Amino acid sequence: MRLNINRLLLIFCLSFVSVGQLGACTCAQRSACASVAKSSDIFLGIAVSEESQADGSFLTHFDVKEIFQGKAENRADVISVAPGQCGTTRFRVGAEYLVFSGRTSKGQMAVGPGNPSLPAEIAAADLRYLRRRANGAQSNTWLYGLVARLPSSEQESKHGFVPLAGTKVEITGPSSITEVLTGPDGTFETEDLLPGGYKVEPHLPDTLVARSLQVQLGSMGCADALLVTFWNGRISGEAIAPNGQPVSHTDVTLLAVGQPRGDGIAQRTDEEGRFKFEGLAPGRYQVGLMDFDGLPSEDHPFPPLFYPDATEPETAAVIALQPGQKFDQANFNIHSFGPRTIRVEALWTDKRPAAHAEIHIEYEQSYC
Repeated sequence: MRLNINRLLLIFCLSFVSVGQLGACTCAQRSACASVAKSSDIFLGIAVSEESQADGSFLTHFDVKEIFQGKAENRADVISVAPGQCGTTRFRVGAEYLVFSGRTSKGQMAVGPGNPSLPAEIAAADLRYLRRRANGAQSNTWLYGLVARLPSSEQESKHGFVPLAGTKVEITGPSSITEVLTGPDGTFETEDLLPGGYKVEPHLPDTLVARSLQVQLGSMGCADALLVTFWNGRISGEAIAPNGQPVSHTDVTLLAVGQPRGDGIAQRTDEEGRFKFEGLAPGRYQVGLMDFDGLPSEDHPFPPLFYPDATEPETAAVIALQPGQKFDQANFNIHSFGPRTIRVEALWTDKRPAAHAEIHIEYEQSYC
Protein backbone atom coordinates (compact mmCIF):
# COMPACT_ATOMS: atom_id res chain seq x y z
CA MET A 1 0.00 0.00 0.00
CA ARG A 2 1.34 3.45 -0.92
CA LEU A 3 -1.02 5.78 0.91
CA ASN A 4 0.88 8.90 1.88
CA ILE A 5 0.01 10.25 5.33
CA ASN A 6 2.25 13.33 5.14
CA ARG A 7 0.47 16.40 3.81
CA LEU A 8 1.34 19.96 2.96
CA LEU A 9 4.55 20.06 0.92
CA LEU A 10 4.48 16.37 -0.01
CA ILE A 11 0.94 16.57 -1.34
CA PHE A 12 2.22 18.29 -4.44
CA CYS A 13 5.93 17.56 -4.38
CA LEU A 14 5.47 13.81 -4.61
CA SER A 15 2.77 14.07 -7.23
CA PHE A 16 4.13 16.61 -9.66
CA VAL A 17 7.68 17.76 -8.82
CA SER A 18 10.83 16.11 -10.11
CA VAL A 19 13.55 14.78 -7.81
CA GLY A 20 15.79 17.76 -8.51
CA GLN A 21 13.00 20.24 -7.77
CA LEU A 22 12.00 18.44 -4.61
CA GLY A 23 15.54 18.76 -3.34
CA ALA A 24 15.44 22.45 -4.16
CA CYS A 25 12.47 23.01 -1.83
CA THR A 26 13.62 20.87 1.08
CA CYS A 27 16.89 20.22 2.83
CA ALA A 28 19.75 21.97 1.04
CA GLN A 29 20.43 25.69 0.86
CA ARG A 30 20.58 26.05 -2.90
CA SER A 31 21.50 29.53 -4.08
CA ALA A 32 24.23 31.25 -6.01
CA CYS A 33 24.74 33.59 -3.08
CA ALA A 34 25.51 30.71 -0.70
CA SER A 35 27.36 28.49 -3.15
CA VAL A 36 29.79 30.75 -5.05
CA ALA A 37 32.55 30.50 -2.43
CA LYS A 38 32.14 26.71 -2.17
CA SER A 39 32.15 25.95 -5.90
CA SER A 40 35.09 25.58 -8.24
CA ASP A 41 32.87 25.65 -11.32
CA ILE A 42 29.50 27.31 -11.97
CA PHE A 43 27.73 27.03 -15.31
CA LEU A 44 24.31 26.90 -16.97
CA GLY A 45 23.82 23.83 -19.12
CA ILE A 46 21.53 21.12 -20.45
CA ALA A 47 21.94 17.50 -19.29
CA VAL A 48 22.24 15.50 -22.54
CA SER A 49 23.09 12.01 -21.28
CA GLU A 50 23.85 10.00 -18.14
CA GLU A 51 26.04 7.00 -17.22
CA SER A 52 25.75 4.85 -14.09
CA GLN A 53 28.98 4.34 -12.17
CA ALA A 54 30.12 1.24 -10.27
CA ASP A 55 29.93 3.03 -6.91
CA GLY A 56 26.28 3.99 -7.42
CA SER A 57 26.94 7.57 -8.53
CA PHE A 58 26.06 9.00 -11.93
CA LEU A 59 28.15 10.75 -14.57
CA THR A 60 26.10 13.37 -16.42
CA HIS A 61 27.23 14.96 -19.69
CA PHE A 62 26.26 18.62 -20.17
CA ASP A 63 26.09 21.00 -23.10
CA VAL A 64 27.33 24.21 -21.46
CA LYS A 65 25.46 27.40 -22.39
CA GLU A 66 27.00 29.96 -20.02
CA ILE A 67 30.03 29.88 -17.69
CA PHE A 68 30.18 31.98 -14.50
CA GLN A 69 33.16 30.46 -12.68
CA GLY A 70 35.86 27.87 -13.29
CA LYS A 71 37.18 26.19 -16.42
CA ALA A 72 34.15 24.44 -17.88
CA GLU A 73 34.12 24.35 -21.68
CA ASN A 74 31.37 23.70 -24.23
CA ARG A 75 30.97 20.20 -22.80
CA ALA A 76 31.18 19.26 -19.12
CA ASP A 77 31.05 15.90 -17.33
CA VAL A 78 29.70 16.06 -13.77
CA ILE A 79 29.62 13.29 -11.15
CA SER A 80 26.67 13.15 -8.75
CA VAL A 81 28.45 12.23 -5.51
CA ALA A 82 26.91 10.21 -2.64
CA PRO A 83 23.50 9.62 -4.23
CA GLY A 84 20.56 9.46 -1.85
CA GLN A 85 21.93 11.91 0.71
CA CYS A 86 20.06 15.10 1.48
CA GLY A 87 21.14 17.84 -0.89
CA THR A 88 22.51 15.64 -3.68
CA THR A 89 21.30 15.93 -7.25
CA ARG A 90 20.52 13.37 -9.90
CA PHE A 91 20.16 15.36 -13.07
CA ARG A 92 17.24 14.71 -15.40
CA VAL A 93 18.36 14.20 -19.00
CA GLY A 94 16.95 16.92 -21.24
CA ALA A 95 16.53 19.44 -18.42
CA GLU A 96 18.46 22.68 -17.95
CA TYR A 97 20.37 23.32 -14.71
CA LEU A 98 22.43 25.96 -12.99
CA VAL A 99 25.28 23.73 -11.79
CA PHE A 100 27.52 24.45 -8.78
CA SER A 101 30.38 21.98 -8.91
CA GLY A 102 33.37 21.09 -6.81
CA ARG A 103 36.34 18.99 -7.89
CA THR A 104 37.35 15.48 -6.87
CA SER A 105 40.94 14.54 -5.97
CA LYS A 106 41.29 13.50 -9.64
CA GLY A 107 40.11 16.90 -10.85
CA GLN A 108 36.66 15.75 -12.04
CA MET A 109 33.63 18.02 -11.58
CA ALA A 110 31.32 16.68 -8.87
CA VAL A 111 28.16 17.79 -7.08
CA GLY A 112 27.07 16.75 -3.61
CA PRO A 113 25.58 18.19 -0.40
CA GLY A 114 28.15 21.00 -0.42
CA ASN A 115 27.63 21.85 -4.10
CA PRO A 116 23.91 21.59 -4.86
CA SER A 117 22.44 22.63 -8.20
CA LEU A 118 19.23 24.30 -9.34
CA PRO A 119 16.72 23.49 -12.08
CA ALA A 120 16.81 26.48 -14.44
CA GLU A 121 13.10 27.23 -13.95
CA ILE A 122 13.72 28.36 -10.36
CA ALA A 123 17.15 29.90 -10.96
CA ALA A 124 16.18 33.19 -12.63
CA ALA A 125 17.12 35.31 -9.62
CA ASP A 126 20.38 33.40 -9.12
CA LEU A 127 21.28 33.84 -12.77
CA ARG A 128 20.68 37.58 -12.51
CA TYR A 129 22.97 37.71 -9.47
CA LEU A 130 25.72 35.75 -11.24
CA ARG A 131 25.50 37.88 -14.39
CA ARG A 132 25.69 41.10 -12.38
CA ARG A 133 28.65 39.69 -10.48
CA ALA A 134 30.36 38.72 -13.75
CA ASN A 135 29.82 42.25 -15.07
CA GLY A 136 31.46 43.79 -12.00
CA ALA A 137 28.32 45.24 -10.38
CA GLN A 138 29.00 46.48 -6.86
CA SER A 139 26.63 47.05 -3.92
CA ASN A 140 27.00 46.96 -0.15
CA THR A 141 24.40 44.23 0.26
CA TRP A 142 22.01 42.44 -2.07
CA LEU A 143 18.88 40.43 -1.24
CA TYR A 144 17.05 38.60 -3.99
CA GLY A 145 14.60 35.76 -4.38
CA LEU A 146 11.72 34.05 -6.10
CA VAL A 147 8.01 33.70 -5.32
CA ALA A 148 6.54 30.61 -6.97
CA ARG A 149 3.71 28.14 -6.59
CA LEU A 150 4.13 24.40 -6.65
CA PRO A 151 2.48 22.84 -9.72
CA SER A 152 -1.01 21.47 -9.11
CA SER A 153 -1.47 19.49 -12.32
CA GLU A 154 0.56 17.31 -14.64
CA GLN A 155 0.37 20.04 -17.28
CA GLU A 156 1.85 22.64 -14.91
CA SER A 157 4.50 20.19 -13.70
CA LYS A 158 6.02 20.11 -17.20
CA HIS A 159 7.18 23.69 -16.60
CA GLY A 160 8.33 23.20 -13.00
CA PHE A 161 7.42 25.81 -10.43
CA VAL A 162 4.81 28.42 -11.40
CA PRO A 163 6.27 31.95 -10.93
CA LEU A 164 3.97 34.52 -9.31
CA ALA A 165 4.40 37.86 -11.09
CA GLY A 166 3.32 41.11 -9.48
CA THR A 167 3.45 39.75 -5.92
CA LYS A 168 4.30 42.23 -3.17
CA VAL A 169 7.17 41.05 -0.95
CA GLU A 170 7.69 42.72 2.42
CA ILE A 171 11.25 42.73 3.81
CA THR A 172 11.37 43.66 7.50
CA GLY A 173 14.79 44.45 8.98
CA PRO A 174 16.48 46.01 12.01
CA SER A 175 15.29 49.55 11.29
CA SER A 176 13.14 49.55 8.18
CA ILE A 177 10.48 47.81 6.10
CA THR A 178 11.08 47.52 2.35
CA GLU A 179 8.45 46.47 -0.17
CA VAL A 180 9.23 45.16 -3.65
CA LEU A 181 7.18 43.58 -6.45
CA THR A 182 8.10 40.41 -8.27
CA GLY A 183 8.77 40.66 -12.00
CA PRO A 184 7.23 38.57 -14.80
CA ASP A 185 9.48 35.64 -13.85
CA GLY A 186 8.48 35.81 -10.15
CA THR A 187 11.84 37.19 -9.01
CA PHE A 188 12.54 40.20 -6.79
CA GLU A 189 15.64 42.02 -5.56
CA THR A 190 16.75 44.95 -3.46
CA GLU A 191 20.16 46.45 -2.75
CA ASP A 192 22.10 48.29 -0.05
CA LEU A 193 20.12 47.15 2.97
CA LEU A 194 21.78 47.50 6.36
CA PRO A 195 23.51 44.33 7.58
CA GLY A 196 21.39 42.24 9.94
CA GLY A 197 18.51 39.79 10.08
CA TYR A 198 15.47 40.19 7.84
CA LYS A 199 12.04 38.58 7.59
CA VAL A 200 10.94 38.09 3.99
CA GLU A 201 7.19 37.57 3.51
CA PRO A 202 4.99 37.57 0.39
CA HIS A 203 1.55 39.22 0.37
CA LEU A 204 -0.75 36.61 -1.16
CA PRO A 205 -4.44 36.30 -2.01
CA ASP A 206 -6.64 34.20 0.28
CA THR A 207 -6.38 31.31 -2.18
CA LEU A 208 -2.66 30.83 -1.43
CA VAL A 209 -0.51 30.40 1.65
CA ALA A 210 3.25 30.54 2.29
CA ARG A 211 5.67 30.72 5.18
CA SER A 212 7.87 33.74 5.73
CA LEU A 213 11.64 33.27 5.72
CA GLN A 214 14.39 34.64 7.94
CA VAL A 215 17.62 35.61 6.19
CA GLN A 216 20.88 37.14 7.40
CA LEU A 217 22.74 39.84 5.50
CA GLY A 218 26.38 40.43 6.31
CA SER A 219 28.39 43.50 5.42
CA MET A 220 29.12 43.44 1.66
CA GLY A 221 27.14 40.20 1.54
CA CYS A 222 24.10 38.73 -0.18
CA ALA A 223 21.16 36.54 0.77
CA ASP A 224 18.39 34.81 -1.13
CA ALA A 225 14.83 33.71 -0.37
CA LEU A 226 12.91 30.98 -2.22
CA LEU A 227 9.27 31.58 -1.22
CA VAL A 228 7.23 28.53 -2.21
CA THR A 229 3.45 28.99 -2.00
CA PHE A 230 0.66 26.45 -1.75
CA TRP A 231 -3.01 26.44 -2.62
CA ASN A 232 -5.18 27.00 0.44
CA GLY A 233 -8.16 24.73 -0.28
CA ARG A 234 -9.71 22.50 2.39
CA ILE A 235 -11.99 19.48 2.55
CA SER A 236 -13.26 18.37 5.96
CA GLY A 237 -16.13 16.43 7.48
CA GLU A 238 -17.08 13.76 9.99
CA ALA A 239 -18.07 10.11 10.17
CA ILE A 240 -20.88 9.15 12.56
CA ALA A 241 -22.05 5.57 13.07
CA PRO A 242 -25.77 4.64 12.92
CA ASN A 243 -25.85 4.54 16.75
CA GLY A 244 -24.79 8.18 16.85
CA GLN A 245 -21.25 7.46 18.00
CA PRO A 246 -18.29 8.97 16.14
CA VAL A 247 -16.23 6.64 13.94
CA SER A 248 -12.87 7.49 15.51
CA HIS A 249 -9.32 6.52 14.55
CA THR A 250 -10.39 5.30 11.12
CA ASP A 251 -8.58 6.11 7.89
CA VAL A 252 -10.01 8.68 5.51
CA THR A 253 -8.49 8.87 2.03
CA LEU A 254 -8.52 11.80 -0.38
CA LEU A 255 -8.25 10.92 -4.06
CA ALA A 256 -8.11 13.16 -7.10
CA VAL A 257 -10.61 11.92 -9.68
CA GLY A 258 -8.81 9.46 -11.92
CA GLN A 259 -6.00 8.87 -9.41
CA PRO A 260 -5.22 5.16 -8.86
CA ARG A 261 -6.65 3.75 -5.66
CA GLY A 262 -3.90 3.47 -3.08
CA ASP A 263 -2.16 6.64 -4.29
CA GLY A 264 -4.24 9.09 -2.27
CA ILE A 265 -3.49 11.12 0.85
CA ALA A 266 -4.70 9.65 4.13
CA GLN A 267 -5.57 10.89 7.58
CA ARG A 268 -7.23 9.36 10.62
CA THR A 269 -10.44 10.61 12.15
CA ASP A 270 -10.09 12.11 15.62
CA GLU A 271 -11.99 11.14 18.78
CA GLU A 272 -15.07 12.99 17.45
CA GLY A 273 -14.93 11.28 14.06
CA ARG A 274 -13.72 14.45 12.33
CA PHE A 275 -11.10 14.76 9.60
CA LYS A 276 -9.55 17.62 7.61
CA PHE A 277 -7.37 17.91 4.50
CA GLU A 278 -5.71 21.31 4.02
CA GLY A 279 -3.40 22.93 1.49
CA LEU A 280 -5.40 21.53 -1.43
CA ALA A 281 -5.12 22.69 -5.02
CA PRO A 282 -8.28 23.32 -7.05
CA GLY A 283 -9.51 20.12 -8.63
CA ARG A 284 -12.01 17.27 -8.50
CA TYR A 285 -11.78 15.01 -5.45
CA GLN A 286 -13.40 11.96 -3.88
CA VAL A 287 -13.20 10.98 -0.22
CA GLY A 288 -13.13 7.38 1.06
CA LEU A 289 -13.61 6.01 4.58
CA MET A 290 -11.95 2.71 5.51
CA ASP A 291 -9.28 0.99 7.56
CA PHE A 292 -5.91 0.48 5.87
CA ASP A 293 -6.21 -3.29 6.18
CA GLY A 294 -9.70 -3.35 4.67
CA LEU A 295 -10.86 -5.90 7.24
CA PRO A 296 -14.29 -5.96 8.89
CA SER A 297 -14.43 -5.56 12.66
CA GLU A 298 -16.93 -5.14 15.47
CA ASP A 299 -15.95 -1.47 15.79
CA HIS A 300 -16.44 -0.77 12.08
CA PRO A 301 -19.07 -3.21 10.78
CA PHE A 302 -19.40 -1.56 7.37
CA PRO A 303 -17.58 -1.86 4.04
CA PRO A 304 -15.29 0.85 2.68
CA LEU A 305 -17.45 3.89 1.90
CA PHE A 306 -17.11 6.85 -0.43
CA TYR A 307 -18.62 10.25 0.37
CA PRO A 308 -21.46 10.53 1.05
CA ASP A 309 -22.78 6.94 1.17
CA ALA A 310 -21.47 5.00 -1.86
CA THR A 311 -19.73 1.65 -1.69
CA GLU A 312 -18.22 2.05 -5.19
CA PRO A 313 -16.03 4.98 -6.30
CA GLU A 314 -17.92 5.08 -9.60
CA THR A 315 -21.11 6.15 -7.79
CA ALA A 316 -19.45 8.43 -5.22
CA ALA A 317 -19.95 12.19 -5.18
CA VAL A 318 -17.24 14.37 -6.71
CA ILE A 319 -16.18 17.49 -4.82
CA ALA A 320 -15.21 20.17 -7.36
CA LEU A 321 -12.92 22.35 -5.25
CA GLN A 322 -12.39 25.92 -6.44
CA PRO A 323 -9.17 27.90 -5.68
CA GLY A 324 -8.99 28.48 -1.93
CA GLN A 325 -12.43 26.95 -1.32
CA LYS A 326 -13.26 25.47 2.11
CA PHE A 327 -15.62 22.49 1.71
CA ASP A 328 -16.52 21.40 5.25
CA GLN A 329 -19.53 19.17 4.63
CA ALA A 330 -17.87 15.95 3.48
CA ASN A 331 -19.90 13.95 6.03
CA PHE A 332 -20.41 10.21 5.67
CA ASN A 333 -23.89 8.70 5.88
CA ILE A 334 -23.19 5.28 7.38
CA HIS A 335 -26.08 2.83 7.17
CA SER A 336 -26.76 0.17 9.76
CA PHE A 337 -25.75 -3.36 8.91
CA GLY A 338 -27.21 -6.36 10.72
CA PRO A 339 -25.26 -9.46 11.77
CA ARG A 340 -24.10 -11.57 8.85
CA THR A 341 -22.73 -15.08 8.70
CA ILE A 342 -20.34 -16.34 6.06
CA ARG A 343 -19.90 -20.10 5.86
CA VAL A 344 -16.55 -21.19 4.41
CA GLU A 345 -15.29 -24.67 3.57
CA ALA A 346 -11.52 -25.07 3.09
CA LEU A 347 -10.34 -28.03 1.02
CA TRP A 348 -7.01 -29.24 -0.27
CA THR A 349 -6.63 -29.71 -4.02
CA ASP A 350 -7.61 -33.39 -3.62
CA LYS A 351 -10.83 -32.33 -1.86
CA ARG A 352 -9.69 -33.40 1.62
CA PRO A 353 -10.77 -31.01 4.43
CA ALA A 354 -8.00 -28.52 5.29
CA ALA A 355 -8.10 -28.69 9.06
CA HIS A 356 -6.72 -25.78 11.14
CA ALA A 357 -6.42 -23.53 8.06
CA GLU A 358 -6.37 -19.76 8.60
CA ILE A 359 -9.22 -17.94 6.85
CA HIS A 360 -8.72 -14.31 5.81
CA ILE A 361 -11.78 -12.09 5.16
CA GLU A 362 -11.44 -8.81 3.31
CA TYR A 363 -13.92 -6.38 1.80
CA GLU A 364 -14.07 -6.50 -1.98
CA GLN A 365 -13.49 -2.72 -2.17
CA SER A 366 -10.38 -2.82 0.02
CA TYR A 367 -7.50 -0.63 -1.14
CA CYS A 368 -5.00 -3.40 -0.33
